[in-house]
Amino acid sequence: MTSLPNWSSCPRLRMLGIKDNSLTSVDGCLLPDCLEWLIAAGNQIAELPNIGRLGKVRKLMLSHNRLTCKALSSVAGMASLEMIRVAANMLEEFPSVLLKHPRLAWVAVGGNPFAEGALSRHLAEGPQSLDFSEVTLGEKLGSGAGATVHEGTWRERKVAVKIWDSECFSDGTARTEWAANRVASQPGHPCLVAVFGTFEEPRRGMVLELLEGAKAAAGPPTFQTVTRDALPCHGGPGPTYSVTAARRIAAHVAAAGAYLHSKGLMHGDIYLHNTLVVLDGLKDASAVKDVRLSDFGAAAAVDDPDLRRLEVRSFGWLLQDLLESHAEPRNDGEVATLELMKEIRVRCGSMEPQELPCFEGILQQLQG
Repeated sequence: MTSLPNWSSCPRLRMLGIKDNSLTSVDGCLLPDCLEWLIAAGNQIAELPNIGRLGKVRKLMLSHNRLTCKALSSVAGMASLEMIRVAANMLEEFPSVLLKHPRLAWVAVGGNPFAEGALSRHLAEGPQSLDFSEVTLGEKLGSGAGATVHEGTWRERKVAVKIWDSECFSDGTARTEWAANRVASQPGHPCLVAVFGTFEEPRRGMVLELLEGAKAAAGPPTFQTVTRDALPCHGGPGPTYSVTAARRIAAHVAAAGAYLHSKGLMHGDIYLHNTLVVLDGLKDASAVKDVRLSDFGAAAAVDDPDLRRLEVRSFGWLLQDLLESHAEPRNDGEVATLELMKEIRVRCGSMEPQELPCFEGILQQLQG
């Protein structure tokens, strides 16, 4: 497809996928006002005329196109926008007008010139590549977003081995995720999955800590929830967390976010479904033994602290999800914990970017 048909008269169209075509322009006047989710990655898009009129779009996927800062600036008019994926475009900087957006929370910018420059400066700090011949692959643990994860053995240690099957995916590129993990792994953090080493042959990949019994803390967004995780109250998977467990999950994710920001990295995809938990208990998760923020598919090296701070809003939504899926408080201390989490959630949802808290401050409150 080289030109966009006129879908403006489709009053019930909420999600539109037009990825991997040959479009050079997406005109907002050709799309319906009711659209909430637009997927246009993998085209040749260089212009977005009238895109700001789409005031209900919450999720905008534009990675692997030819967008410049000037062209992307028109997105600022999309008042409901919460997630934007613009990895591997031609951005020399992130548009300043988007830094002021009142709702933007999840941002993927890896593979753009400004992010590549920042990443190159950090890469020298990463661990040495390891020899893939030392790795023995076992059963497949899972796959998705262009990569496959196997159980494996490395130097007589059980590990997880992630191998990329393709270079490009909707959130970014294999190289960017691989490189961001290298940067984050030095020295590493207990609230992140440890990276023991990386390799480039036979394909790009890395050797990771294997977390026995770890599961995603919630289900990923659905067609109905768009940008929100699917919680048990929405029919999604996952346990009901005790208030104490919910607070621990939040504190560990905040600690991971603070560490990444201190390394000049933004995660880009902070969610419960990207948070691994090891539970102590079954249905009612009265205790959580381990919590790790995972999945660097949308990560990027970013020098601008104002851009990094936008993702505090995504942490606010994670808090909201925990507040909607916890068990009844068992004592006055847990009631006070919920009030604290609600107060932090409000601050993380500020529509004024300069009023957003930093992860370090959030962590201090959650640990206090």
